[in-house]
Amino acid sequence: DIIQGNHLIQKDIYASNGILHTLSAVLIPPSMTQSIHKHLHHPSSSYSIFMGYLTTHLPQLATSFDTSPGPFTILAPPDFVFTPSIQHILDNPNNKQFLIALIKHHIIPNTNLYQINTHHNNRNRIDTLANTTLFFHRLQQNNNNNN
Repeated sequence: DIIQGNHLIQKDIYASNGILHTLSAVLIPPSMTQSIHKHLHHPSSSYSIFMGYLTTHLPQLATSFDTSPGPFTILAPPDFVFTPSIQHILDNPNNKQFLIALIKHHIIPNTNLYQINTHHNNRNRIDTLANTTLFFHRLQQNNNNNN
């Protein structure tokens, strides 16, 4: 028997609350096997405006998210943050260099940043593709339930 290309080493191990099967390898969720490009272009994606700017103004970079092994981290702004006034500024042909810098400012090359925390490379900053620096810090969580 095979599940997602992995063999069942041992199957039907009955327990009081279910059944256990032993696999030959770890199952990787489909979302972990798709490229960033496919995630951002998915029909249910809410990143069409950002991806539109990216594919129009930096097509080779957009393609590399599908063809390059990476790693990349993209801080992708969803469509709802692109207000008409922001889009008006970004759509102005005189602002093309600003738009390209803005896109690159959202991309962290050569990094899989799983969780933004203050321990990434022992610093609280990270460099973007635009040669700019993002600073971050962890907000203290209030565990007090007495609101």
